[in-house]
Amino acid sequence: MACEKAERVARALEARRSGSGWMARCPAHEDREPSLAIRETDGKVLVHCHAGCDQRAVVDALRRKGLWPEVWRTPEQRRDHARRRRRDEADMQPARSFGDVAAIFAEECLETLDVADPQRRSLSRLLAVLRTESGVLAEYRQWRVMYPKLTRALVSAGRHHRERISGLVLAGIEGGFCGTGSG
Repeated sequence: MACEKAERVARALEARRSGSGWMARCPAHEDREPSLAIRETDGKVLVHCHAGCDQRAVVDALRRKGLWPEVWRTPEQRRDHARRRRRDEADMQPARSFGDVAAIFAEECLETLDVADPQRRSLSRLLAVLRTESGVLAEYRQWRVMYPKLTRALVSAGRHHRERISGLVLAGIEGGFCGTGSG
């Protein structure tokens, strides 16, 4: 059957048919509208995120979901990949906390800067990078080396921010605001 590999990925991502391929929500970033194009050519699955995710980030996200094959040449490559994955998993939670606060900070700065201010470009770039998991992780690791105290403070603020949001959501559910309470 033609396109069976791409179709398996598309079905798993609840994609919709689009021309000779499919469109799905990209697993590499928080996608509200489908931006991931999926198609098969010459027996190879091709994916492209129109929102700008790096190809490696998309493939890594598909691998984590078990939708992309692991291809390794040597046992050493498998070990290296496993080490990188463990390191990424360990860094991801603080990186997300860092990314939440860094994005809020960048957005606030953009609102206060003059339209012609040259800092707007670097802040806009930072916001774009923080939209993907791989970008958040890379930026977090870079800041952790360059600005260790500031990075720790941003991670801490992000954790507290998430805890407050979780508390508000729980209070809303218990208070019947989400249609689930006894209110």
